[in-house]
Amino acid sequence: MTTQPASRTPELSKTDPGPRPVAAGVAILVATFFLILDLTVINVAFEPLQNDLGATFTDLQWILDSYATAMAGVLLFFGVCADRFGPRTVMITGAAIFAVASTFAALSTSVLPLIVSRGCQGIGAAALLASIPVLIVQNFAQDKRTIGFGIFGGASGIALAAGPIIGGVLLSWSWQWIFWINVPAMILVAAVLIPCKSSGDPQQPVARRLLSATVLGISMFSLVFVLTHAYDMGLTHPWILTGIVVTLSVFAAFVVMQRQPTMRLLDLGLFRNPTFVGINIVTLLVYLAVFPLILISVLYFEIINGLDPIATGLRLMVLTGALLVGSILAMPLQTALGRKNAVTLSLVMLAAGLALLRLLAPDSTWTILIAGFVVAGVGLGIFSPLRAEGTAALVPEETTGMASGTGNTLQELGVACGVAFLGSVFLHRLNSSLGVDIDQMQATAEADPSNSLALATAFVEAWDLVVTLSAAVVVVALVVWLVSAKERLFRYDA
Repeated sequence: MTTQPASRTPELSKTDPGPRPVAAGVAILVATFFLILDLTVINVAFEPLQNDLGATFTDLQWILDSYATAMAGVLLFFGVCADRFGPRTVMITGAAIFAVASTFAALSTSVLPLIVSRGCQGIGAAALLASIPVLIVQNFAQDKRTIGFGIFGGASGIALAAGPIIGGVLLSWSWQWIFWINVPAMILVAAVLIPCKSSGDPQQPVARRLLSATVLGISMFSLVFVLTHAYDMGLTHPWILTGIVVTLSVFAAFVVMQRQPTMRLLDLGLFRNPTFVGINIVTLLVYLAVFPLILISVLYFEIINGLDPIATGLRLMVLTGALLVGSILAMPLQTALGRKNAVTLSLVMLAAGLALLRLLAPDSTWTILIAGFVVAGVGLGIFSPLRAEGTAALVPEETTGMASGTGNTLQELGVACGVAFLGSVFLHRLNSSLGVDIDQMQATAEADPSNSLALATAFVEAWDLVVTLSAAVVVVALVVWLVSAKERLFRYDA
């Protein structure tokens, strides 16, 4: 597989239908909505999971990260599978895995089975996510593909916007419903995919590439383990040192495997394109910086303000609603400004919005966060679909699955690493300031109301540190983008 257009096109079965943009659009809308919903809805479930399963903050980090890390570990593999077997087959398989895993998650009676089920959900979500760009390319005419990517970005925005309040409503019944709701949704996805065009390249080897995916997954889980527990255990702890060695050595083995054509998940030739390198580094940094703040915002609303999940979800809709607005503006801004300038604008807005979040004070109300939520939310909403569409525009059609899988892998790895690292920074700073861990915070305030101000002060100190680090990471991403982005390299029809 190379980065140059091939003369051969993927084979299409005589019985396979032609392009079906409407059916494909519905499949993309529903699949994207629910896989993003499951990435975010767990944020508002901290209190119910704590009460029913005895989950700690670290458990919640793993419940989030098992989903994102598993998704990141196999996205490249499923991108290759989409190129080989066609996007319809891979997406239907992913929908089945996602539905079964959601069932087991809903039936979990302790934290460990839930973490494992969430990891399996992530595998199913990876199959869906990795296939979406290929489904768009095959079912939308070249001049209409921005519609397909717009549906993808819009569905992501809607899921992020509605996720907190949907989660709050479902949690008013029971936390299990945040998983049960996925089952009928995945049946619908499988049904509407049946008439879609789906072609593949039978010469693409798959079997040995599963080993590469396994090795990549091990290195990513090891990295997340190190980032999650390094603050607590210390960098010199044997488990942390072992994790570092495993992460580096196993990832090195993965890179070596990519030089073998039959084991290749990632065409290293793609990285000769400086804009492809840049957009992927920016993706990793953006999601590393932003996603942990959603989780920490939930803790602010539920622990410091004592709100229930529905009230928390309503307040988070300020941020997630801004994401939806941004996703709607993304493609028109790209048309008006060009890709480079539109992404630059999104990153500037994101950094500015994060800086505004430092206005939070121990005695302030939550409304002080509105300006930061709106500016950062619109910025991230603009960035997400531009990142997906731009990655596809950097490579020829036959490598769309692999290239998009790379971007999506780094997005989910950014989410996992951000929750692991910045979550641990927040927890460590909070514990140092307060003298108790986050799982005892609410009980401390309830036992003695005079502790509430001390609690809020310690929380804001930890919040300021994480927000500052997040804004700095986005500034680094902006610099990387300005240096690496070349408008002329977006030369393929996405």
